Amino acid sequence: MPLQPLVSQTEERSSYAAPVVIDEVAPTHVGVKVAAAPDVVLREQLQQRNIRVRRLAIGFYGYLGVTLPISIGLHHRLGQERFAELISSPAGITTSVLVWSLWGIAIGFAMKSRRGAREAVESLKQAADVSSIGVLLDSLSLDDAVMKRYAIDALIDLLPLLQPEDAGRLSTIHRARLCSVLGRRLESPLYKDIAAVFKPAEQRRVNLQLAILKAFSQVGDERALSHVKNLAISTAHTDGEQQVRSAAIECLPLLQARIVSLSATNSLLRPSSAMDLEYLVRPATHAPVATEDLLRPAEV
Repeated sequence: MPLQPLVSQTEERSSYAAPVVIDEVAPTHVGVKVAAAPDVVLREQLQQRNIRVRRLAIGFYGYLGVTLPISIGLHHRLGQERFAELISSPAGITTSVLVWSLWGIAIGFAMKSRRGAREAVESLKQAADVSSIGVLLDSLSLDDAVMKRYAIDALIDLLPLLQPEDAGRLSTIHRARLCSVLGRRLESPLYKDIAAVFKPAEQRRVNLQLAILKAFSQVGDERALSHVKNLAISTAHTDGEQQVRSAAIECLPLLQARIVSLSATNSLLRPSSAMDLEYLVRPATHAPVATEDLLRPAEV
């Protein structure tokens, strides 16, 4: 008989082994920096701003904690007259002006946005994603007039896109900011530039209020109701105020219907009252029960 070739156990097992597929790894380039998402850039800007403001507040209180004891000590040591002469002297006035000027510069530096924030807002506007509305509202607190205009233009485009299922995207702070914008009268000189005090409100402010009213018709709540009512019954003197008033009249019934719907939903998901529990579950009475009524012999 011809001899069969011997196959080792290891080779036999390897012949049935599943092939191993090795994924190709994309080559990495050393020194190449990946650009962060626009919303991440804005959130970092806001976090840095908050850190700078906290440091500035700590520094201000520290400055007061140092200068006040020194001033009080000089007042007692020099007396009222000499202390007043020291403060009103050219050196004292110059020092005071210099110190407060430095504090003003520090405040402006703390509130100023950094490089990349404007580009981030512009990218969010082009993306047309309603998930970025929250960070755009937060960016309005940065002290950058150009970036504020970019953010307002983006909000004008994005707010009307909100649907009822997007209500959770707006926090309490975001809703308060939107209501604050609605509460500002368009023609109030308090919210105008000095050069435009006697001119009608710019169309950007009108469009922002129109966009907020459109959003509140879909995602509004009871906190927005009073602001919408005030606009609906307001007296319009300019074309912009007439546009806002008409939009508020259109938004009001939709907002009221939404509030009623939300109230009905909440009423279906509330715990039972104590009175209902008392009637549904109550202890047994202690009235005596005859034993023969419970256990009696069967009749034959």
